[in-house]
Amino acid sequence: MHKKKLNPKKSVYEEVASANPNLTLTQVRGICGALMFEGDLAEKKISVLSGGEQGRVLFAKVIAKPANLLFLDEPSNHLDMQSIEILIDAVRNFSGGVLMVTHDENMLNHLANKLIVFQDGKVQFFERSYQEFLSEIGWSEEKKDKSSIKESTVNNKAAQGEKSGKKARSLSKDRARKLRAIERGIEKLEKEMEQLDLKKLETEAQLVQEAQNPEKVAELAKFLNELNESYEKKFELYEASQARLESFNEEA
Repeated sequence: MHKKKLNPKKSVYEEVASANPNLTLTQVRGICGALMFEGDLAEKKISVLSGGEQGRVLFAKVIAKPANLLFLDEPSNHLDMQSIEILIDAVRNFSGGVLMVTHDENMLNHLANKLIVFQDGKVQFFERSYQEFLSEIGWSEEKKDKSSIKESTVNNKAAQGEKSGKKARSLSKDRARKLRAIERGIEKLEKEMEQLDLKKLETEAQLVQEAQNPEKVAELAKFLNELNESYEKKFELYEASQARLESFNEEA
């Protein structure tokens, strides 16, 4: 998904510099270096970067922009552990305020000092660290959720295995029709994810505007959380459809 937000023809340096024309060459190089693009690595084209590397370029662009408030929406999604650690250090060293939506407990442990918690259909403010929240309140449905997630994962794998088995056993005459159906499904998911992205951007902008209104922030954060959950479900379906398409084509 990063490729849609970065110009594949530009270098890392050019992308970071484009975020703030007022930065000097040395400052841009410094930001690139902080995100592990030292020296000649900053000249690498976006098109040859891995997903994690592209994520680091996006964070470098965030750092390059002048701001006193950062809004981070599930920033650790699809990043490797090294990139997440770099992100944590960058956020920790940021001099302004940070409003972050995340399910990543590692980031919560390192960065959060005030929480807006969604639990049991309620919104709760907790003005201390995440570890203190776990010690004093905790997640009431944690064990149930883990059990449900495990069961759901097993069922999904079993279902996928069954579908793959059926597909491998038959080369039906309606292969072209099935291929078109997969491709149409992928196109539909891409459009739906783009629409969710737009809604997320609009909500994020509202959150920045309402930063001094706790009640409005809670309302918008809840809505954003719902958008994120919807996006993640769509993205999982998208990845599964892409894998199905690849497998389907390999059988041809």
